[in-house]
Amino acid sequence: MQTHSRLDGQINDMQRQVDRINANPAWRNTPHAALYAAALERTRNQIEEATSLEATLDALMFNRLAQEKSLDFLGFVANWLLRVTDEKRLHPAQTIQLPLKNEVPMEWRCLPQFLFEIITDHMLYVMRYKFMKAPLMEGFQNSSVIGQDKSLLLLLSPF
Repeated sequence: MQTHSRLDGQINDMQRQVDRINANPAWRNTPHAALYAAALERTRNQIEEATSLEATLDALMFNRLAQEKSLDFLGFVANWLLRVTDEKRLHPAQTIQLPLKNEVPMEWRCLPQFLFEIITDHMLYVMRYKFMKAPLMEGFQNSSVIGQDKSLLLLLSPF
């Protein structure tokens, strides 16, 4: 997700570097011309690879079925985490009573932080991507992925 967000900037930076070197043809008559030419070729290959990766990630984001499956799985993980938090282990059959106890259960303390970050980062990324490239989320309104009350996505959405 972070890679996809940075790709545009990296591609633009590399293209500016190629344009800057090509704008000054004086290097072609220097002893270092072979090094410049090799660097240009490497940079062009990197631009092509980055553009291909960006197109692949865009295709994945536009694949509605892949996003539904991903969000379904992350919803399952979020429900599991809430069940671990619930003393009675009845979530989602019964709503968790708030506020939670001040004492954090040992099972909760032992969970790695990235488990929480993956869920929030992915959902925030999908929501931001929705606004950057709108057709992605069309049709999700009636999907079981978001749920009836849409509270989780509304809570995580920065917009």
